Amino acid sequence: MKNKVKKKMYPASITKILTAIIAIEGSNLNDTVTVSKKAREVDGTRVYLEEGEQVPLKKLLQGLLINSGNDAAIAIAEHVSGNVTDFSKVMNRTAKEKIGVRNSNFINPHGLFDPNHQTTAYDMAKITQYAMKNKTFREIVGTKELRWNGEGWKTTLYNHNKLLWRYEGVNGGKNGYVDESGSTLVTSAKRGSTELIAVTLKAHHQKQLMKIL
Repeated sequence: MKNKVKKKMYPASITKILTAIIAIEGSNLNDTVTVSKKAREVDGTRVYLEEGEQVPLKKLLQGLLINSGNDAAIAIAEHVSGNVTDFSKVMNRTAKEKIGVRNSNFINPHGLFDPNHQTTAYDMAKITQYAMKNKTFREIVGTKELRWNGEGWKTTLYNHNKLLWRYEGVNGGKNGYVDESGSTLVTSAKRGSTELIAVTLKAHHQKQLMKIL
């Protein structure tokens, strides 16, 4: 079991749990963030932010955690640290010094594939346990749906963590996927006074995650 716990894998978008808690703790949720060209042009899942668009930080966090917006992740990282490289240093410092993880290395705020962007199930459980102590984080990851009114996209966001609807007591978490990582999922659930966190890495598809949990 020890070897499995320490096996490093690619986290994909569950990375955003760490991104979010750093921003929540280190910035004012009412801050106005100006979206950069780099954020606008990032690959993968987005909330279709426009270059130059000004967005409250809390709204970006909602787009990050509910809809898994990679553009929101870049915008947050640039707001907090000026650029992605410096933000990744904050990620690693926070993970190691504040949360106490020992077997992870984070290169970016969104989880798009990088061979050096790695974590373990145990580390992600510790990061999520830490984040779930924060009221704002809990509120956002537990949100099932949210009306999104942006310059480039007007829609209703539905939380990508389908277990919020399918499993009694689920109150948060985050899912992810890139080809190299397979499907990943962190889930928090509470029954009575007991709250547990489950982490699944490298599942072959989302249906397998549902069976595991």
